Amino acid sequence: MTNRREFLKKTAAAGAAVTLIPGSITGRNTKANTFLSNVPVSNDPVDTYTVSARSAMNIPSIQPREITIPDTGGFKVLKGDFHIHTLFSDGDVMPADRVREAVQNGLDVIAITDHIEVRPFFSTVGRWKLNDEQGLNYNLSYEIAKPEAEKNNLLLVPGTEITKFNMPPGH
Repeated sequence: MTNRREFLKKTAAAGAAVTLIPGSITGRNTKANTFLSNVPVSNDPVDTYTVSARSAMNIPSIQPREITIPDTGGFKVLKGDFHIHTLFSDGDVMPADRVREAVQNGLDVIAITDHIEVRPFFSTVGRWKLNDEQGLNYNLSYEIAKPEAEKNNLLLVPGTEITKFNMPPGH
């Protein structure tokens, strides 16, 4: 498993890849231009490469899983996960990434159920405003994931997790 430091080093290297077009380098007098002006430029055809974090870290592509569960008794059986967290709770990725993971895993329906009590990115201002005029916006993960879910024809159920800290503990 790649740790955070290795991930950042490899993605920084991928982001540093530069495409040069044959001919002279012109434009604004920036540090980058000054640096690139010392790079020999060839008139050979330009090769194009796509560099991604996945390829830079030699992570194999993951093929979607096909999970087959037969319909039964005239009912359509849906494959789903109803306990999913994002970085707006104690998860590691954005809500739209959870949608892509669900599609990759062959699911039909998910519920993003971030904790109400665990909100590391709580803010009342800015891009990820978790506070609205009526109180707390517990639907932010759902709102962010919804366009990706619609694009991928995945049923997205709004949800939240309420954890009790008193007895009996649980959720």
